[in-house]
Amino acid sequence: MAKRRLALRGFGAFVAAALVVGLFPAAASAATPAPTVWSAEYPDDDASHGGVGIAGNFTFGANGVADVAAYYYSFGGSCEPLNMQRVDADSTGGATVTYAPTSAGQNTLCVRSTSPSGLSDPALHRYNVSSPGTVQLTFTDSTTGAPITDMCARVAEIERCGSANGVILLEDVPSGSYTASVYSQHRTHWGQDLEILVQSHQVTEKAVVLAPAAAIATMALDARTGKPLADVCVSELTLPMRSLYSEGGGYCSGANGRIVIGPVAAGTYVFMATSGNTAYGLQWVGVRGGTGDVRLARTVTATTGRLVSMPPVRMDLAGAITGQVTDVATGAAVGGVCAYPYARHPANLGFGPNCSNSTGTYTISGLGPYKWPVQFTSRPHKYATQWSGGAADRLAATPVQVTSGKTVTADAKMAAGGSVTGRVLDTAGQPTFGYVEAYNARSGDLLLSTSTPPDRTGTYAIAGLATQDLKIVSNVEGSALCWYQRASDFDTATVVHSTAGQAVDGIDLARC
Repeated sequence: MAKRRLALRGFGAFVAAALVVGLFPAAASAATPAPTVWSAEYPDDDASHGGVGIAGNFTFGANGVADVAAYYYSFGGSCEPLNMQRVDADSTGGATVTYAPTSAGQNTLCVRSTSPSGLSDPALHRYNVSSPGTVQLTFTDSTTGAPITDMCARVAEIERCGSANGVILLEDVPSGSYTASVYSQHRTHWGQDLEILVQSHQVTEKAVVLAPAAAIATMALDARTGKPLADVCVSELTLPMRSLYSEGGGYCSGANGRIVIGPVAAGTYVFMATSGNTAYGLQWVGVRGGTGDVRLARTVTATTGRLVSMPPVRMDLAGAITGQVTDVATGAAVGGVCAYPYARHPANLGFGPNCSNSTGTYTISGLGPYKWPVQFTSRPHKYATQWSGGAADRLAATPVQVTSGKTVTADAKMAAGGSVTGRVLDTAGQPTFGYVEAYNARSGDLLLSTSTPPDRTGTYAIAGLATQDLKIVSNVEGSALCWYQRASDFDTATVVHSTAGQAVDGIDLARC
């Protein structure tokens, strides 16, 4: 017992000495007002807020005390400086700390300020932390009513997969409102986002009815070694493909090379493959490897409710195409002509190395070693859009053979573009606002997308046209698409002939 008393006396002497030398603030000779404490996430009221592990900000104020230097605080509720943490006051005399509660129910935060007046009275901030709840999701097929057993669900960073009997149970979810994400592991059902309110100590039940979808499984492999490749992305596209807005994206492989494309609608698809590893080149997925011609691409038919298999996507090493773009009449270099190895959407030509610079030079990198048709489109549309070899459409293009690891040359000589103009008309035959698109009649590729001006004159102009046959469609809000001469589809539309360097006027687009 004597040793224990000596130990206590020694500790008391240390504290007294610490106060003398200023390791801890001395108590004020007169009461100093307690600081203010405020939290948006965890206010001092009777309601429950947040949850275990959910951080909140706690702001301390001087409450009229001058020259506050720091605050001592304890989320354990202790008001003794030895058991508290310190945070320096900012230039306004306040301070903010962030804390994630470790227990549910009522919690107490003690805060004291220190200033030349000494250590303030304690401020006790009592706040209630919500207890976790449980989420039970039951999944059924909208067509058959059968349970869906391959679902995954994610709520508040908690994820569970594998829904035995169509049920997923997510436990210990902090109370609150969430957007939950659900998806099929096999991608054979459409996913969904759900709004869910989780309440303390309660089970939140939700029935989720999902429509069946189609999915396609494949592997990404190195064409030379046969080894699986990660970060290969495959986009599914339907034919006829009028244009491609961009390449890349889609569904990507993991470390094992596996790719599941879906959920998608039932139908027949072709596929474009890209790689995050620039050593590998772009390709249309062909029957026996990659190809640069979409007409040679493999087609796969996807069926609703089924995961179908596709042979592996075999990636080849990349090469590049470069060249110079000149004016055919003057021989001068032409900048602002963008080159792509497919029909690029005219609204997304970009500004990168694919587009010729002031010396007329362009470069398309990252292409698989195949024969590629190359489209050249000027911006603005001063010159006629053409394909490699000076062709007016993709089907007549002279393909450019790319070699892995090398750069091949394909120059372009641009001719002045032709134009087609007219008016968009409403059902009464009056000019109206509308959108207009022009397509090559043979390949079906989109050439230009435009709109009439907002002045209600209904006039449109399509420029940058080569000598070719066109099919033109208009879109007026509240009406169905209508092709030239009141046709309902591309196949029955009347052909409009354009000539490079010449204007064709009077092509009015009436309502169907």
